[in-house]
Amino acid sequence: MHDRRSFPCAVVVDDRMFCIGGYDGNDTLRTGKVYDFESNQWTPIPTMTVARSNAGAAVHNKKICIVGGWDGVSLASAEVYDVVIGEWKRIENLPRPTTGVRCCFISLQNQNDDLKPLRQKNSKGHLCSIM
Repeated sequence: MHDRRSFPCAVVVDDRMFCIGGYDGNDTLRTGKVYDFESNQWTPIPTMTVARSNAGAAVHNKKICIVGGWDGVSLASAEVYDVVIGEWKRIENLPRPTTGVRCCFISLQNQNDDLKPLRQKNSKGHLCSIM
Protein backbone atom coordinates (compact mmCIF):
# COMPACT_ATOMS: atom_id res chain seq x y z
CA MET A 1 0.00 0.00 0.00
CA HIS A 2 1.49 3.30 -1.04
CA ASP A 3 -0.68 5.66 1.02
CA ARG A 4 -0.14 6.13 4.72
CA ARG A 5 -2.83 5.59 7.31
CA SER A 6 -2.91 5.12 11.05
CA PHE A 7 -5.65 3.40 13.05
CA PRO A 8 -7.25 1.49 10.13
CA CYS A 9 -9.27 -1.70 10.48
CA ALA A 10 -7.49 -4.78 9.14
CA VAL A 11 -9.12 -8.16 8.56
CA VAL A 12 -8.39 -11.23 6.44
CA VAL A 13 -10.99 -12.88 4.22
CA ASP A 14 -9.82 -15.99 2.35
CA ASP A 15 -6.39 -15.12 0.87
CA ARG A 16 -6.87 -11.35 0.99
CA MET A 17 -6.19 -8.73 3.65
CA PHE A 18 -8.48 -5.71 3.84
CA CYS A 19 -7.18 -2.42 5.28
CA ILE A 20 -10.11 -0.02 5.75
CA GLY A 21 -10.48 3.54 7.02
CA GLY A 22 -7.93 5.17 9.29
CA TYR A 23 -6.31 8.58 9.45
CA ASP A 24 -3.73 9.95 6.98
CA GLY A 25 -2.41 12.78 9.15
CA ASN A 26 -4.93 15.29 7.78
CA ASP A 27 -8.24 13.49 7.27
CA THR A 28 -10.24 10.56 8.56
CA LEU A 29 -10.64 8.11 5.68
CA ARG A 30 -13.57 6.36 3.99
CA THR A 31 -11.25 4.50 1.64
CA GLY A 32 -9.96 0.95 1.84
CA LYS A 33 -7.65 -1.38 0.00
CA VAL A 34 -7.36 -5.12 -0.32
CA TYR A 35 -4.05 -6.98 -0.54
CA ASP A 36 -3.99 -10.22 -2.53
CA PHE A 37 -1.31 -12.51 -1.11
CA GLU A 38 -1.01 -14.49 -4.36
CA SER A 39 -0.55 -11.54 -6.74
CA ASN A 40 1.29 -9.36 -4.17
CA GLN A 41 -0.92 -6.40 -5.18
CA TRP A 42 -3.05 -3.78 -3.39
CA THR A 43 -6.38 -2.85 -5.01
CA PRO A 44 -8.86 -0.14 -3.91
CA ILE A 45 -12.30 -1.20 -2.68
CA PRO A 46 -15.48 0.95 -2.69
CA THR A 47 -15.51 3.68 -0.03
CA MET A 48 -17.40 3.28 3.24
CA THR A 49 -20.51 5.37 3.84
CA VAL A 50 -18.81 7.04 6.84
CA ALA A 51 -15.18 8.13 7.31
CA ARG A 52 -13.76 6.47 10.43
CA SER A 53 -10.51 5.62 12.17
CA ASN A 54 -9.91 3.45 15.23
CA ALA A 55 -13.10 1.46 14.53
CA GLY A 56 -13.79 -2.19 15.25
CA ALA A 57 -13.98 -4.85 12.54
CA ALA A 58 -14.92 -8.51 12.33
CA VAL A 59 -15.62 -10.98 9.51
CA HIS A 60 -18.64 -13.27 9.15
CA ASN A 61 -19.69 -15.20 6.01
CA LYS A 62 -17.44 -13.12 3.70
CA LYS A 63 -18.88 -9.90 5.12
CA ILE A 64 -16.78 -7.33 6.97
CA CYS A 65 -18.61 -5.54 9.77
CA ILE A 66 -17.12 -2.14 10.76
CA VAL A 67 -18.47 -0.47 13.92
CA GLY A 68 -17.88 2.78 15.78
CA GLY A 69 -14.64 4.68 15.40
CA TRP A 70 -13.60 8.31 15.33
CA ASP A 71 -14.13 11.22 12.92
CA GLY A 72 -13.55 14.15 15.26
CA VAL A 73 -16.13 12.59 17.60
CA SER A 74 -16.85 9.00 18.65
CA LEU A 75 -19.18 7.25 16.20
CA ALA A 76 -22.13 4.93 16.79
CA SER A 77 -22.63 4.09 13.11
CA ALA A 78 -21.97 0.63 11.68
CA GLU A 79 -21.78 -0.84 8.20
CA VAL A 80 -21.10 -4.12 6.43
CA TYR A 81 -18.97 -4.71 3.32
CA ASP A 82 -20.02 -7.71 1.24
CA VAL A 83 -16.75 -9.07 -0.15
CA VAL A 84 -18.54 -11.10 -2.85
CA ILE A 85 -20.55 -8.25 -4.41
CA GLY A 86 -18.23 -5.39 -3.38
CA GLU A 87 -20.85 -3.21 -1.71
CA TRP A 88 -21.23 -1.37 1.63
CA LYS A 89 -24.55 -1.35 3.52
CA ARG A 90 -25.42 0.59 6.69
CA ILE A 91 -26.67 -1.50 9.60
CA GLU A 92 -28.20 -0.63 12.97
CA ASN A 93 -26.13 1.82 15.02
CA LEU A 94 -24.36 0.78 18.19
CA PRO A 95 -26.23 1.60 21.43
CA ARG A 96 -23.76 4.45 22.03
CA PRO A 97 -20.78 6.03 20.24
CA THR A 98 -17.50 4.17 20.74
CA THR A 99 -13.87 4.46 19.69
CA GLY A 100 -11.23 1.76 19.87
CA VAL A 101 -13.81 -1.02 20.14
CA ARG A 102 -12.69 -4.61 19.56
CA CYS A 103 -14.96 -7.02 17.73
CA CYS A 104 -15.44 -10.70 17.10
CA PHE A 105 -18.34 -12.81 15.88
CA ILE A 106 -19.96 -15.45 18.04
CA SER A 107 -22.06 -17.90 16.07
CA LEU A 108 -25.68 -17.86 17.27
CA GLN A 109 -28.11 -19.85 15.15
CA ASN A 110 -31.08 -17.98 13.68
CA GLN A 111 -33.43 -18.74 10.82
CA ASN A 112 -32.39 -15.94 8.47
CA ASP A 113 -28.63 -15.85 9.20
CA ASP A 114 -29.12 -12.14 9.96
CA LEU A 115 -26.81 -9.97 12.02
CA LYS A 116 -28.79 -9.09 15.13
CA PRO A 117 -27.54 -7.14 18.13
CA LEU A 118 -27.70 -8.86 21.50
CA ARG A 119 -27.35 -6.58 24.51
CA GLN A 120 -26.89 -7.48 28.13
CA LYS A 121 -25.41 -5.95 31.26
CA ASN A 122 -22.55 -7.65 33.02
CA SER A 123 -22.20 -7.95 36.81
CA LYS A 124 -20.76 -4.43 37.06
CA GLY A 125 -23.58 -2.87 35.06
CA HIS A 126 -21.51 -2.31 31.91
CA LEU A 127 -23.39 -2.75 28.66
CA CYS A 128 -22.00 -5.49 26.44
CA SER A 129 -23.21 -5.54 22.85
CA ILE A 130 -22.91 -8.63 20.73
CA MET A 131 -23.79 -8.34 17.08
